[in-house]
Amino acid sequence: MKKILLLLLLAIILIFANQIEQSCLSMNFSWTLSKALPYLLLVVIGIFLAFAFSKNKIRNKFLKYSLSVLLLLAPFGIGFILHPIYEGDFSLIGTDIKESTGLKQFKNTDLAVITIPGCPYCMASIEKLKLIKKRNPSIRIQFIVCSESKNDLKPYIQEAEGAFPIVLTSSIDKAAEIAGHRFPTFIQIQSSKTVYKWSNDQFGVRAVDKLESELN
Repeated sequence: MKKILLLLLLAIILIFANQIEQSCLSMNFSWTLSKALPYLLLVVIGIFLAFAFSKNKIRNKFLKYSLSVLLLLAPFGIGFILHPIYEGDFSLIGTDIKESTGLKQFKNTDLAVITIPGCPYCMASIEKLKLIKKRNPSIRIQFIVCSESKNDLKPYIQEAEGAFPIVLTSSIDKAAEIAGHRFPTFIQIQSSKTVYKWSNDQFGVRAVDKLESELN
């Protein structure tokens, strides 16, 4: 009976891993813990499955040991295949900005996101930004698009649903230079001065935790 319950719990975690992460975030757990929790649960289930199987009466010790190790590792392995951990998911380190550089839009802003038109990664970042805004209602986010055409703002405005302003950059060349021509780039701003930046593959859960911890 215990084995059946463990297998049922394993299936639930594998199927609803993303929902578990989102639920944790909605309860104001840290981004790092919310991301790691489903994988930690899979490790715990693997331990219990291996322990439960070790009680079976199998005379061949090598077979018994091998199957126990397989059961120990399988839940996490399957979870990793279904929900891969990418290099930047737990990233923290970005780039210190020693000499503050700015755009007009950086004033009265805590987080500026420099983007370009038609960029799928820029579009995908909006979901995370909306959640950051929901968890931190006072954060001032500016989503800055390197373009001269307001038409390029429309898809982003539609996706953002009014959560934060979507604006054209005041200087395309300067914005691109600040971003290092990597889009989207996330710029942390304190007292109207740029202090830190992350490229898209650096803005992982630990980076967001750092940002949130320094908002006040």
